[in-house]
Amino acid sequence: DVLAVKTPVGGNLLVNVAVGPNPFTPNGDGLNETLTISYNLREVVADRTVSVHIYNLAGQVVAALSPTRSRSGQFSQEWDGTDASGQRVPPGLYLYELSLDVEQKERKMGFLAVAY
Repeated sequence: DVLAVKTPVGGNLLVNVAVGPNPFTPNGDGLNETLTISYNLREVVADRTVSVHIYNLAGQVVAALSPTRSRSGQFSQEWDGTDASGQRVPPGLYLYELSLDVEQKERKMGFLAVAY
């Protein structure tokens, strides 16, 4: 028999979020083609969904990366600068949202730039 007890965890579960290169240039020249969003999950003992959404400055979802299910560890996801229809997004500023689906959803947000 196994006894599991939920106890509150102090601090953030989603830590060390880094985005780069920023700006990135997904223009086909072979340099800085993809944006990498890296992060650590801490004290996550069961598989939890991690989602990444990219928004334009009007608040519209431009891209949604494939959600992953993860436990504690170091992870990264990549975005190639295309929208949901596979077209390159226009140059400019965008907002990323990295979210962890736990009892109280945790998220990190920041800006990224696309340049051509």
